[in-house]
Amino acid sequence: MRSARLLRDAPVSLRTEILTERGVCWPGPSGSLTLGGMTTPSASGGNRLPRDAAGHLDLNEGTGGIIAMCSCDGFLEVYKQDLTYRIQAPETIDPDRINPHTPFVAAVTDNVGSSNPIVARVLLQGLEILNGAAFDRPIDKEAVIRELHAIKEALVACHKVAERVVSHVARVVDDGEKHGLPGDDRGSLNPFPQVPDLEADATTFLIHAKRAIRRISQLPSIFFAIPRDSDFDHLLKRIEKVAAARAMTKFVRDNAPGIRYLSELRNCQEHPKKGRHTMIDNFKVLPNGSVAVPMWYVSGETPRPVAVEMRGGHRIPDHDGRGHADPPRDGLRDQEVPVHYPTD
Repeated sequence: MRSARLLRDAPVSLRTEILTERGVCWPGPSGSLTLGGMTTPSASGGNRLPRDAAGHLDLNEGTGGIIAMCSCDGFLEVYKQDLTYRIQAPETIDPDRINPHTPFVAAVTDNVGSSNPIVARVLLQGLEILNGAAFDRPIDKEAVIRELHAIKEALVACHKVAERVVSHVARVVDDGEKHGLPGDDRGSLNPFPQVPDLEADATTFLIHAKRAIRRISQLPSIFFAIPRDSDFDHLLKRIEKVAAARAMTKFVRDNAPGIRYLSELRNCQEHPKKGRHTMIDNFKVLPNGSVAVPMWYVSGETPRPVAVEMRGGHRIPDHDGRGHADPPRDGLRDQEVPVHYPTD
């Protein structure tokens, strides 16, 4: 079987005859090169249409050339360093071949690319491992790719929210520590800083985090003879019984507390009960005269800083189960400590 490769020296221009005939993408489950339903069917008996002719796509946006590609569910994603393209072929757009002139379509679908650690480590590295490893039983590789792609999409959404919230909190904390918070001549804190759309962003983060958790929980059932389940706690109980999955068992056990915490935040937000609902607090003044950073928590439990939790919540685990995250930013290192404002 030919292993997946990164196209580091590929030209910026893609010719559709290369895509459809030579299949410069990841190998399909049969070992043959495929684009997951994007190839043009053989036209015989004079039925070849204009849409079946070789085409040409210029992917000019973004930095440098094509780094990698991934075929999934009838579309092809192409990654540059800082952009993601999604390409659809005529057969995906018009499978019934109604329009003889159906074109190829290439769209920039994301402003992150192969340099993003989520794209690189979750999807691209996962594909290389998938296509380079030897398995002791048949594996539905298309199902694995679907799960990896869905996990990547959910984590990238979390990453974008975290970037917005973390940068805003860091800026307010830094300004408060250096200059104090703004006040008027009556001694009021005015205008008092807030993170814009914090509740909406926190909700978006938790929704996508839960989606990622569910897909991650389902992934092991493709490789091991365990029931398919989207509950991470159930996964731990089932994977512990598989002798060949000791490394995965440790990974699941080590990450279970953090996964359970994020799931509980979302569950209590989506299905609040008496005395159990998710609270999201923006910057606020405390009775002791200090200013607390934004916090989230389940009612009755200890508040925890949103920005720190978001930054850690979408980290990429290393092979030993430890998290890979960006170094702490100034102003976020000790968010549990309130930011004081001048009193004179």
